[in-house]
Amino acid sequence: EDGTPCYQSLIASDNSGVAWEFLSFDSGNPDSSNFEWPQEGELSKCTDLRNVQAFSSANKADSSSLISDAVIDEINSRQNMWKAEKSKAFQGHSFDDFKGMLFDPLAHGHINPVANAGIKALQNAPPRHNLRADVLIPAHFDSQTQWPACKQLISTIYDQDKCGSCWAFSGRKTLEDRFCIQTNISQRLSTYEMLSCFYNQQNCQGGFPDTLWYDFATQGAVTENCFSRLYIAQQCTELCPTHRRYKVSSYYPVSLDTTDKAANVKAIQLEIMAHGPVQSSFWAFDDLPTYGSGVYQPAGYSKVLGGHAITITGWGETPQGQQYWIVHNSWGGDWGLEGRFLMARGSNTCGIETQVVAGIPLL
Repeated sequence: EDGTPCYQSLIASDNSGVAWEFLSFDSGNPDSSNFEWPQEGELSKCTDLRNVQAFSSANKADSSSLISDAVIDEINSRQNMWKAEKSKAFQGHSFDDFKGMLFDPLAHGHINPVANAGIKALQNAPPRHNLRADVLIPAHFDSQTQWPACKQLISTIYDQDKCGSCWAFSGRKTLEDRFCIQTNISQRLSTYEMLSCFYNQQNCQGGFPDTLWYDFATQGAVTENCFSRLYIAQQCTELCPTHRRYKVSSYYPVSLDTTDKAANVKAIQLEIMAHGPVQSSFWAFDDLPTYGSGVYQPAGYSKVLGGHAITITGWGETPQGQQYWIVHNSWGGDWGLEGRFLMARGSNTCGIETQVVAGIPLL
């Protein structure tokens, strides 16, 4: 409204922003050099996808080191909610390497018809839970302790390495966790099959969580024992012909189409309490690789580098009253809190609360 160039979702309704993948600019040229990044004190611009500003020409490919002592000191001097530190997971990584692990919306403007059909089906599905006032939401909830028979599986941290496959790892984790919660049987699904054979996705160049759940409903996924490495597309139909395909009977947006942030948080909490972890996506800022502990939200000077998909397994609150989501990442166990991190809850930080999807396992 103020003329500032910003992203707007092509597929979400006015208050939603269900998927960060398909975006347009409501003003300005994506290649313009006059785009301004949010300044310190303007972090609220990160809380709604329509207000996340565009990739500027100053944020072009950078081969310099991703994490330095100066960067760590600057982040820690600007805020005290979380601690930045050097992570073994990103030793030797450049900005180029990190951006390659994310989804670049400017590089994927085309939506194929099948993917579009999956997204529309997701849009048209109603949220699973109405917001009953009599449902008590605990202050702390962790799927690992709620379902002890599945603790080992739910606690698993995957590593996408330098492949932009967060969409596959987080979706795979969400689905296999939910199957275990329903059956008390742990099955590890194959990320390699999703990268090799899920044709609606972009393999290591990024993918679409909403479309992934369409794929889970229509073709399902096999276990990693069957599909244990990458294959060329022609081999997909030849592998695992007699193995079970793990599918969902339904899939749906968990996030509500509402500007009521508290109601949206409650909808996500109800879904996790009822069925287990959920998949979400958010804008990844360049300070996220430095996360070591605490409740994360972007530091005041950080920049958006791309979209990232993760699994939300629970929530909690610090002794100081800071509310957070428990998030399982796919950057290996040497990053963050042994692969997990805490993300600020209740303010839709970087869009994490408006892009939540899930499905019900087909038993």
